[in-house]
Amino acid sequence: QPVGKTNLIGEVKKDASLVSVLQATRMPPLHGASMWDGKKAQYLFSTTTLLLVRGKALQLSVYTLFEGPADVDWLQTISQRWVDELLRLNPR
Repeated sequence: QPVGKTNLIGEVKKDASLVSVLQATRMPPLHGASMWDGKKAQYLFSTTTLLLVRGKALQLSVYTLFEGPADVDWLQTISQRWVDELLRLNPR
C-alpha cells in the first residue's frame, strides 16, 4: 500500500453498542537521528473503537509503532481494557 494510506486489517470486536477495528499505515522513512530506522519500512498500527456510553457515541483510538506481533496483542488488550473501564464507570 502507498505510504500514509490507512488500511483496514480486521474487526477486533462488534456487537450492538460497540465496534472496534484494527488498522495499519505504512510510514515514510525518516533519515537522521530518530526513534525510527530509515532503512526499513515502518508501520503505525491503531485501533479505532466506537461505543455507546450513556446514549452518547464515544470514539477511542490507540496507536503503536509495529515492532512485532506483541505490539498488536498489546494494542488489542489495552483497547479492550479502556472499553471495559469506561463501561464499568458509566453503567447503563
